Amino acid sequence: IISMSVAKWYFTKNKASIGSWTVLGSIKDTILYHSGTCAYGALIIAIVQFIRAIIARAQKAAKDVDSKIAGAILCCCQCCFACMECCLKFLNKNAYIQCAIFSTAFCKSCRQAFALIFRNAARIAAITYVSGAILIVGKLFISAVTTILSYYFIVENIDGELNSVGGPVAMIFLISYWISDFFMDVFDMAITTILHCLIADEEMFDGNGGYSERELTDWVDKNAESR
Repeated sequence: IISMSVAKWYFTKNKASIGSWTVLGSIKDTILYHSGTCAYGALIIAIVQFIRAIIARAQKAAKDVDSKIAGAILCCCQCCFACMECCLKFLNKNAYIQCAIFSTAFCKSCRQAFALIFRNAARIAAITYVSGAILIVGKLFISAVTTILSYYFIVENIDGELNSVGGPVAMIFLISYWISDFFMDVFDMAITTILHCLIADEEMFDGNGGYSERELTDWVDKNAESR
C-alpha cells in the first residue's frame, strides 16, 4: 500500500492532485488485485520461520541430551536459515515495490527486483546506507525528545508518588522507540520505492527521467559515486 501510494505520487506530473484518496485507492487496489502477491511473499517467510522453529526445538533437545556434535550441526543450520530469511525479506520488500509499480505477479516481480538491484548495486547500496543512518538517527531523536519531556513532566507532577523516576523513564524510552520504529518504517519503504521509481523512470526514457527532478537524480548519483 505504501509503495503503491508513493509510486502513484512519483508518476504524476501534477503532485498537487495527490491526496488522501490516493492512499485509499492504493488500499483498494492492493486488496482487490494484489492480495495473492502479499500472501505468497508472506508464505515463503512463514515456511522459513517454521523450519527455524523446528530447528530451535531440536537444538533444545540436543542440549538436554548434551550432544555437542548435533548441537553444532543444528547451530549451523539455524545460521543458514537465518541468513536465508534476511535475504528473502529483502527480496520480498523489493518485489512488493516492483509489483506496486508495474502490477506484475510475485515471481516476475522478484526477477525484476533482483535484476534491478544487480544493475544498480552502487545506487542501492548508497541509498540503503544513507537512509539507514537517517532512520536510526530519527528513531533515537524521537525517543530522546519523548523521554526528556516525560522526565520533566514526571518530576514536576508526580515525583513525590514515585520511589524513583528511572523505571518509568526507561519504559517510556523503550515504548517511544518501538512506536517510532513503526513510523520510520513507512519512510524507509517510501525511500526505497522512490529509488525504484527513479531507476524505472530512467530506463523507460533512455536515461532521461520523464518524471524525476534533476536534483534528486544528481543527489542519488553523487552518493553512489561516493560509496
